[in-house]
Amino acid sequence: MKQAIQKFFNNETVVAILLVLLTTLLTYGISIPKLGYYHDDWFVLWSGQSRGPASFLPLFSTDRPFIGVIYSYLYPILGNASLNWQLYALLWRFIGGLAFFWILRLIWPKQKYLTTLMVVLFIVYPGFLPNPTLIQNKIICMVSARRCFRLH
Repeated sequence: MKQAIQKFFNNETVVAILLVLLTTLLTYGISIPKLGYYHDDWFVLWSGQSRGPASFLPLFSTDRPFIGVIYSYLYPILGNASLNWQLYALLWRFIGGLAFFWILRLIWPKQKYLTTLMVVLFIVYPGFLPNPTLIQNKIICMVSARRCFRLH
């Protein structure tokens, strides 16, 4: 058992991913109980509460049609609870960090320490505000972009 644990932690990639998870939890996870809704979150929640999930399709049809589809599926699951949206945003921050990690490792496969440090900095300062309902469209785009970076 002890050898299996040592072998697990001797794998640098696993340790780097655990560091990304720990950084995500320490940076954003510990403050989740104190957070609420911000900026554009209110009109999204009002639309879902008063007009139902189908209202997101016409609401975002002119400027962000894909996000309307995402919200129409997510709102029945996450509802109006701030905690649900904050945990969902936390999950996407971690997934976005993993996608960035994967892209960096494709670009610089021998720079293990440097790429891990870059991902930790990306997690700590992603470059946009922490809106729990609107963060997902930014990170989904980053995660989707990984397909463009496949190296053969």
